[in-house]
Amino acid sequence: MKFKKIAIIGCGNLGASLTKGLLKTGDYKNEDIIVSEIRERRRQQLKGLGFQVTDNNKTAVSEADLVIIAVKPQQAKTLLNEISNLVKKDKQIIAYTVSGLAISDVEEKLGVVPIFRLMPNTAIEIGESMTCISYKNADKKVVESMVSLFEKLGRTIIIIEELMAAATVLGACG
Repeated sequence: MKFKKIAIIGCGNLGASLTKGLLKTGDYKNEDIIVSEIRERRRQQLKGLGFQVTDNNKTAVSEADLVIIAVKPQQAKTLLNEISNLVKKDKQIIAYTVSGLAISDVEEKLGVVPIFRLMPNTAIEIGESMTCISYKNADKKVVESMVSLFEKLGRTIIIIEELMAAATVLGACG
């Protein structure tokens, strides 16, 4: 299953690398990805690269079937509160790269929706990431779709969430 529209909320180093990597797969075009970024200067840089860019998280979330949250840990709970009433529980998948944020924290804010905790690295931009994935509330088809997507961006491994802190440390060192 190919995702029709992907929203990436937060486009710092990792979010931008992920966005560029998605385009390099050839499966996605600029119009398939919407990026939400709060920093004006960064938005202008991304627009210059041809990306659809907004500073409105709600707009990005409402248009996507896959929402990838790539904000800083201190911004995550505010963002989850902001988008909580927009998530279409039967039509959207939520993924995030936020360190230290448990799947249960996301589920508490957004409800029962497929949730994927991701730990890629910036090599995702060139298709060389090692992405660790944990998930909850996802059926086999959705898991296969997520793994397939991230396999195009490097290698993947499904791990239990309890190992995600160690994966974060290893990824940061790599």
